Amino acid sequence: MAVSEENGAVRPAARGERVAASLDKRLPLSSAGEEFLRGASPDHWSFLRGEAALHSHLVLVVPGVFPISFFRPGMTEQPHPGSYVPPQGVLTSEARASTPRIGLDVRGGLPARQVHRRGAPVFVAAIGAHLLRIFFAGAFRRPREADWTCRAAGVGRGGRHVSEEAGT
Repeated sequence: MAVSEENGAVRPAARGERVAASLDKRLPLSSAGEEFLRGASPDHWSFLRGEAALHSHLVLVVPGVFPISFFRPGMTEQPHPGSYVPPQGVLTSEARASTPRIGLDVRGGLPARQVHRRGAPVFVAAIGAHLLRIFFAGAFRRPREADWTCRAAGVGRGGRHVSEEAGT
């Protein structure tokens, strides 16, 4: 096999190119990949609302996973430890005491907490906009009505976090 260059000269194909070409003849992954990628991109701008919901979900997940290793879910009451002065000595649960500790004593904990906390309303708004597009396009009909109902019920919760409902 030969490969033509920009100036019209023909050079022999490198070994890797020959291997890739022979594999593609036997197992046409490149054409399947082209079809998959062609169908994945949205044709209309309104589909970008779903993309925004997906990306805002990723913004929630990545900084949400980081603090998990530092969170202590215990319910035993103890005097509040840590470097945050106002609640020191007040009896709190181990879980409640670990939350400011993540933000103040763990390196990178405060930005992770803030991005996670500020990203939640953006995610709820993106999902709401996505659901409105689905509703007005009529894309909630069979066979997708169960999926749409579950998503609408999740947004109906308002995206409130458990700690916000507790009044903290």
